[in-house]
Amino acid sequence: MSIKPASEEAGRLFWQHPISGGHPPAWARAWGQDEYGIWVAFDLAGVEHRMRWIPPGEFWMGSSNEEQWAASHSTGGKENRYSHEGPRHRVKISGGFWLGEAPVTQEQWQAVMGMNLSQFKKEQHPVERVGWLNVEKFLKKAVSEIEGPPLRLPLECEWERACRAGTLEATYGGDLEYESATKAKVLDDIAWYSGNSGNETHPVKEKRPNPWGLYDLLGNVWEWCLDGMRDYREQRELNPRGSLEKEGNKCLRGGSWGAVAGRVRAAYRVAGPPGNDWVISGFRLARGPGALQASRAEPEGTGERPSPRRRARDGARPEGKSRRRFNLRSLWSRFRN
Repeated sequence: MSIKPASEEAGRLFWQHPISGGHPPAWARAWGQDEYGIWVAFDLAGVEHRMRWIPPGEFWMGSSNEEQWAASHSTGGKENRYSHEGPRHRVKISGGFWLGEAPVTQEQWQAVMGMNLSQFKKEQHPVERVGWLNVEKFLKKAVSEIEGPPLRLPLECEWERACRAGTLEATYGGDLEYESATKAKVLDDIAWYSGNSGNETHPVKEKRPNPWGLYDLLGNVWEWCLDGMRDYREQRELNPRGSLEKEGNKCLRGGSWGAVAGRVRAAYRVAGPPGNDWVISGFRLARGPGALQASRAEPEGTGERPSPRRRARDGARPEGKSRRRFNLRSLWSRFRN
């Protein structure tokens, strides 16, 4: 099969791809290229699952103070409720990885687990009412069904890199202009959330994907991450991750069908107990080394601290050096509402 990059930017990412030589992974049953990049498909308990390549590289993680305040004010907040999204900082992920094109569906879950506890039972809807520990059981069962690198959850930094797909705004559809707490027009094209969901999940892949061909990263269901929530720092980070202890709270990202508009953003983050299985929580599969290669922060003074000129070039606004610690319990209560 002969493949060519669809654009100059796609070409730059494409030639870093592990199948650029024309040889797909041994575990892939199908593969190809479209306007978004390269995809591969594999069978999981007899059901096809498609993944997209997320290239290694750097991006801006977190949000600016202005974005945080706008989200806070959209719900009537008189203080910055989202300061844990900053400071905005550069993150480098040294390894590429595969990420599910869409959240795991109920059909895919049923094929592996033999049961489905979702509230909104429809095969092509994302599975929900699954906790982080439930996902761990799913992954252990899936190991016996597949060849190649094991399936896993994405780290929080991997999730945000994939969600942004090279964009800098609050969403991959653009910045949010809030009409009300539950409505922001730009979200209608890319996400199912409180402003358009009708209080239920919807089939995956109905909304417009992001620039890397990933669907439903915002809205529909919150997506579990592999790690817990870390404190952000201004310095450049290499392969950062939160706690991987099974007992600790784990990050969820992306918002859901019940989330207000200000929580359906690339930078919005929350964490919850791994055993909780809400009707708003689901997950997406990852595969490959990604940021798990050698997770560490570059020491102060050796990492690259972007100059104001570079920060302006990349679209980030300079921010103060102070950071406010947040109360996880109060944060979680806001997430559930």
